[in-house]
Amino acid sequence: MHGRISKALTVITIFALLATGCTSQAYNIGMAKDKEHRVIDTGFSASTVGSYDSADTAVVVGRDQGKSTLTFLNLELGRRYTLSVDGTTGFYDKYGQGIALDQVDKGDIVDITFLKGRKHLTNLRLSGEAWNYASVERYEMDLEREEVTLGEETFKLTSNTQYFSGDRSIELMDLNPADVLSFQGLDSQVLTVRVEKGHGYLRLLNDENFIGGWIEIGQSQIRRITEDMLLLVPEGSYEVNVSHKGGGGMKNVVIYRNEETTLDIGDLEIPEPQ
Repeated sequence: MHGRISKALTVITIFALLATGCTSQAYNIGMAKDKEHRVIDTGFSASTVGSYDSADTAVVVGRDQGKSTLTFLNLELGRRYTLSVDGTTGFYDKYGQGIALDQVDKGDIVDITFLKGRKHLTNLRLSGEAWNYASVERYEMDLEREEVTLGEETFKLTSNTQYFSGDRSIELMDLNPADVLSFQGLDSQVLTVRVEKGHGYLRLLNDENFIGGWIEIGQSQIRRITEDMLLLVPEGSYEVNVSHKGGGGMKNVVIYRNEETTLDIGDLEIPEPQ
């Protein structure tokens, strides 16, 4: 009898060890699969991706790629607010085709949806209602009436109008009639003025022998040379022709936006004495 009980206990023990081993192996396999299929939590579940509780038509006035944020100007209240962007944010052109964040510029007029509490941008689409006049060379600005005339149409400049040169915000007073500008707006209002081709300055060095002569800067302008002269010139590359009493010559110069460039003409042919 004692021998049968001992054998029975031995059998039970073997089965218990086998069961424990199987359970442990199954647990380890489960942990491995869980680790293999682990998903990083972005804070947005599948049910919240694409969700929003607010919408706005606004102007993009700031972009911080380091912090993954965009700043917008609300057109009704004239207030700015910042929203975060991530891989769940959708970006689209005015036709609904997908674009990259890099294709969204300061000054763009956009329709957006977002989660106000999370301050998270859900979707951004370039406004299909916005009009655009690109690279305009001839325009008339009436600062007293706060208007700009483009061709035969006149639009209003408002407190919401934003001014940009490159990626930098500027003021209305920074514009110059020599600048080539692009305009964007809604209805009768100009909301964005962007400098496409700005201006710089040209100063002559060693020009003593040429005072009273003439300087021709490409097709841009012809001016009489005066002492300590500073010329406002549209940015770009030019051939400069200096002439005075049979002397002078040609030089090349590059004018950079908002910078002063000096041109040494001391090595040109000296004018003949009169």
